[in-house]
Order: sequence, then C-alpha cells, then structure tokens
Amino acid sequence: MLLITIDGGRYSVMTMSTPPTSGERLKQLREKRRWSLREAGRQTGLSHSTIQQLEARVGRWDGVKRATLQKLARGYGVNIRVIDQIAEGAEPYTAPDETQVEHMLESLRVHPDWLIFPVYGSASAGDGVPEPLTGEVAYIPREHLSRRGSKPESIRVYIVNGSCMVSDEARRLEKNFAPGDYVAVDVDRPYAVGDTVVAWWPDMNAMIIKRYKVEGENIVLFPLAPGHPQVVLPSEDAVHIIGPVVWRGG
Repeated sequence: MLLITIDGGRYSVMTMSTPPTSGERLKQLREKRRWSLREAGRQTGLSHSTIQQLEARVGRWDGVKRATLQKLARGYGVNIRVIDQIAEGAEPYTAPDETQVEHMLESLRVHPDWLIFPVYGSASAGDGVPEPLTGEVAYIPREHLSRRGSKPESIRVYIVNGSCMVSDEARRLEKNFAPGDYVAVDVDRPYAVGDTVVAWWPDMNAMIIKRYKVEGENIVLFPLAPGHPQVVLPSEDAVHIIGPVVWRGG
C-alpha cells in the first residue's frame, strides 16, 4: 500500500508491503465510526457475532448472503460497491516504482484549488455535535464553492446513510443522494423551500437529510424515495436545520 500525506505543502511517501485482509478492511470501516461490535450490530441489523466472524476472515467471503452485504452497506453508510470489493478479497498489490510515485505527487501539485474537508458521520449520542470520522476526508473544488457563493470556512461535510433521498427521478438529477455519498452544507447560507437540507432532530437524536418545505404552520422535511416517511414539525424550534446542501460527491 502506498500512503501519501500532505503537511504544510510537504509530501511524505510510505510503502506498506502487506495490504489489509477483507476482515481488516471491514474492521477499519467500523473503527472509523468509533463503534463497538454491538453498536455495529445495532446499526446494521446483524448480530455482533456475525460482524466479528466477518472481521476475522482473510480471503473472499464465499457463501455470505447478498442480504448481509446490503445490510452492512446501509448500516455503515457506504455504497454497496465498497462492501462488494471487501467481500471479493484484497486485490494483488504491486508496489509502484519511483516514476509512478512522482506522477502521483505531480497530480496533487497541479490541482492546488481542491480543498480538503473532514467528513462527519451520524451525530454523537445526546448532544447533536458530530465528531469527524477518523481518516475520512472529502475533496471539493474551490471554484464550485465560489460559484455557489460559499466560503470554505462555512462548509461542513457529512456522509449519507440511508436511501430516503434516492428516487427514479432523482437518479437523473444532482439531487440524488445515495448511501456513502458526501454532502457539503453551508452553515451560513439561508435555506429556502425546495432546498435539500441537513438537520439535527433532537427528539429522535438523529442527523437527517431531506427536502424542506412549509405547509401552513408546519415545517415539513420530506424524502424523495417512496415509502419513506416525512417529518412534520410544529415549528423550526423542533429541529435545528444546519444548512442547505451546496455540493454532493461520491
């Protein structure tokens, strides 16, 4: 594995000879979210012993049911392709030569206008202040934020968990938000009816992403996918809308 780190404009390269096993890669996903095995079981709907057994696997996950993989993807908030790659086993690894390393470093140098943001997952229990996921970052073009009138210091990035914002219509639009996608929220930008927003819902102790509208005296946060419930609240005091989504990336 090749690891490139950036610190104040300096580039460091380390080569690790042994790639992680399938089980180790699944364990890394769990540890990024700071979950115990029991919490991972609660989030995925699987038993903690099932997850423990998967984390102990070395090679391909032959015999693991598709439904189990889908539960892992939904619970961990990642695209099913990520779980499929883990289930297929670690790919053969060939260490890059010096020319390949230099090419990779150059590709970083020629894109100085990509901004790096920490990624936040579900909110911490009880307080609505999420913690960034360890080692998880999103890269957003500075120009994209400029076009939307957003300042980098006002941006907070979250990872989407769940499929309530995926519909047949949404799949053809930028407003499609699939599990594992990153969404950037502008905390200083006013939101309007029809915007997709990220909000903290204190009563459910949950961070949610939905479309925003007003019906009479009620605030309504609604999904795009059929079969998912909308949230109807008597006032904006019942929910903390963090801000509208200004960017999505997978």
